[in-house]
Amino acid sequence: MFKILTVVQLILCFSFSSFANQSIKILRLNPALLEQGQIMNRGLHEVMWKEGTPSQFLLVTLGGTNSLPEDMRNISQTALTLGYRTIGLDYNNSVISTTCAKSTNPLCFELFRKAVTEGKPGTDLLDIDEINSLESRLKSVLAHMVQLDPMSWGLFYNPKTGKIQWNQIVVIGHSQGSGHAAYLAKNHPLKAVIMLAGPQDHFSNSPDPVSWLTFESQTPPSAYFALLHKKDFFNSNLQLQAVSVLRHEFNDTSFLNVNLEAPPEKGHRVLISDADARDGHMAVIQASFKKLWRYLLSEAID
Repeated sequence: MFKILTVVQLILCFSFSSFANQSIKILRLNPALLEQGQIMNRGLHEVMWKEGTPSQFLLVTLGGTNSLPEDMRNISQTALTLGYRTIGLDYNNSVISTTCAKSTNPLCFELFRKAVTEGKPGTDLLDIDEINSLESRLKSVLAHMVQLDPMSWGLFYNPKTGKIQWNQIVVIGHSQGSGHAAYLAKNHPLKAVIMLAGPQDHFSNSPDPVSWLTFESQTPPSAYFALLHKKDFFNSNLQLQAVSVLRHEFNDTSFLNVNLEAPPEKGHRVLISDADARDGHMAVIQASFKKLWRYLLSEAID
């Protein structure tokens, strides 16, 4: 049940500010004050929109291990220029997903993803109840935004049914967040999913894809996008293998090597960069990759 916030709580719950461009707004929401039982894990949710501009699509951003919602802000700002509204979610990301790599439980990765996205029990690695799952936390933010502005936000959430309108949503995730984004796409009919530097879901003693990657998907395989870096220390070849399984494509011509200054022609879904970078894994969320974010965000709603 969503909280009815007092004036004092509302002041504590969020801050409201604008960028140099006064039409772009950012709202920071405290999860602990949105719904009873929810906690703040790393920071405040970040909601962004361009005032006076109708938006058909919502971008939900999921950072990697130990990230803050604001770590994905540059991507959100890029999305605003394409007409998106955005929500950067705070969630429990303190345990790295690759903890499962040496597990003897063949369902370890699946249970890990299920715990984070749905709050389902089954793994000793995480203690996340349903109210603190990604899905519940997204619903709480959307319910709050619909209360504030039903005309603008009602496209993404129906308060009468309590259902998220997944087909109007693109989820983008980095590192650990890329796997959560893909798992959400398996279970819900997203407009699209964009994976940055991931997923990392593979066992160290087996070349085979983990089970959940092969599950039937509510989101069409063609709507799975990815941006990887060849110098990623998590092994871009294994990431590419996971992406190819999710997309049901195993033809190397579906993957395109790109440079930062010349985004490809329309129609590509998986981009691989070998740009100079001290840390290839983190490079894909740095501002130098802005043109490639814009390309994928545009293709996702085309």
